[in-house]
Amino acid sequence: MLDCRVQGEEPIMVTWRKNGVPLPTGPRVQVLANGTLVIQSFQKRKEGSDADMGEYDCAAQNRYGMLVSRKAKVLLASLPKFHTHPLSMTVDEGSVARFQCQITGVPEAKITWEKDRVPLNNTDNRYTLLPMGILQVTGVRQADAGVFRCVAANPANTRYSHEAMLNITGGALRTYKEPVILSGPQNLTITVHQTAILECIATGNPRPIVSWSRLGTPGHF
Repeated sequence: MLDCRVQGEEPIMVTWRKNGVPLPTGPRVQVLANGTLVIQSFQKRKEGSDADMGEYDCAAQNRYGMLVSRKAKVLLASLPKFHTHPLSMTVDEGSVARFQCQITGVPEAKITWEKDRVPLNNTDNRYTLLPMGILQVTGVRQADAGVFRCVAANPANTRYSHEAMLNITGGALRTYKEPVILSGPQNLTITVHQTAILECIATGNPRPIVSWSRLGTPGHF
């Protein structure tokens, strides 16, 4: 359903276009008395071409003139299979674990994680869930060992990634280890007002202190 609400002197005639072409109506595509466009049984493909997906706009006309709305893009929700699955790993107790999954959905899928097929405890601040499908676990303990998987959901579907095993080895807490950045920030292009998330997770013993700099100036943002 696409609304087209208009104020003005009656009578007002509302018509719709798809991709700049007048939209034919019928039993499946109707314009209600208030101007709303209703498409029953939304179709993705018809005779080898896009059927209902496209850009829609409405035009309202009375005796004083015509107004044309902004365009609304209508897409078919989809959620294909994961193209990156989390991988099993073995890490030292007190160290850092990182899992990643990637999936492309329309609209963008919400990513959550499960441990041993139970939703992950988000109240534990050692667990960081980044929206791009990354799970970070700092200061790992024996209790963190288990099977992790990624869950992606949008209006089209819910999908589960392959399972990844986290194994913990003990006896490494007293061993000095140089700091190592497991995953650093990647180049990012976003629009104004969007949120930028740059990853940085490091391991070592004792636990490394992570700081950021912008244009080579530490602490200035």
